[in-house]
Amino acid sequence: MAASRYPYRRLLLAGAFLSFLILLIPPAHAEEASLESYQGKFEARLNAIESERAEKEKAILDAYRKRLDAERQKYQSAGNLEKLQSVTKEIARIDDGELTATYMEENPAPLFQSFREILIESFRPIQAAENEQKTALYSGYIEALTNLQTELVKAGEVESAVEVKNEIGSANTALELLREARMENKAPQQFPRDLETALVIRYTFDEESPEAGIIPNLASSRWKGQADGAKETEDGKFGKGYAFNGVPERIKIPEDLPDMNRMTVAAWVKKDTVEDSAGIFSDWDGANGRDTFLSIVESSGFFVRADKDGSVLKGSLAFTDPWKEGWNHVAWVMGSQQSTLYLNGKVVGTIEQSGSNDGNHRAAIGSANDGRGMVGFYGTLDEFHIWRVELSADEVRRLYEYAP
Repeated sequence: MAASRYPYRRLLLAGAFLSFLILLIPPAHAEEASLESYQGKFEARLNAIESERAEKEKAILDAYRKRLDAERQKYQSAGNLEKLQSVTKEIARIDDGELTATYMEENPAPLFQSFREILIESFRPIQAAENEQKTALYSGYIEALTNLQTELVKAGEVESAVEVKNEIGSANTALELLREARMENKAPQQFPRDLETALVIRYTFDEESPEAGIIPNLASSRWKGQADGAKETEDGKFGKGYAFNGVPERIKIPEDLPDMNRMTVAAWVKKDTVEDSAGIFSDWDGANGRDTFLSIVESSGFFVRADKDGSVLKGSLAFTDPWKEGWNHVAWVMGSQQSTLYLNGKVVGTIEQSGSNDGNHRAAIGSANDGRGMVGFYGTLDEFHIWRVELSADEVRRLYEYAP
């Protein structure tokens, strides 16, 4: 796939990237290789990132205060008591530390609504850069601690290794919160152009169709969807989605998909009940040995099958992170010799078996085999994609982070 079209991110991440590379360099003396030494380096860099963000936000607020001083002089000269009082109150909020980037959107007086909107837009790139830097820093910190944990176990220092393991858990929690915050605060964005390469199906479910029940395919004029019992809903992950109430409700893809011995299937999934199995995607003709299935087995893991054209892929993978209430992003990257499954942008695992989706097409969304029999889907699906190539781990992560 092509390189990212956001090269400026390399500059934003440079400081954090270099800082976590330092964490990964083995200390000169063995006694320095400790949890405390890594924590000290990590916290120093984290404080520097936060201080840099605070300084930039303060500069914006200082400029806003100067603008308010000019407004106060104007209203005082005009004898406008009401507006003079409003401006004086706004200045006091800045001086008292009450008005910050975090609370900029809370209850602005009508007089300052447009000013606040400009400020909020000024803060966004600063906060986004901080999030990117912290995400890179935490990722490097976790990698460094994982290496340290391995060395401690080899040295027989089990108690110290357990302490490092606990710190890794805390860092992973913080990293997940950063990623969630990045998704919640992202402005709407265009679908990444490099991910349009080899895209077969892109159903956002937001586009109107001149034909009732026909779902437009933004990737091509072919392979449109056809609602077969599934119903459009306003409660998608992003805008509209499609709601399913089990078998036989589904979305059919009447036109045969292209033959593929490499592909990626991805979607946002919201199950009505975590415990039920859920059929996500199928492409089969009803005969054994000619199947392609992607399903969620209750709340425990994935089941995939792609045994067409002499291939043998058929297996399950347990979730490494729990299935969350609400929306989850799933992705299946199938190669000719192995398949990798992802949950919420993170690798769940790999099945080392050959897979193929060559021939015998009767594709549908919302039903599949879970390894024990055919199951439908109870819940809502959104942002369904199929590629005829294997996406990389980075591309799957960016797809997960994409917020239209």
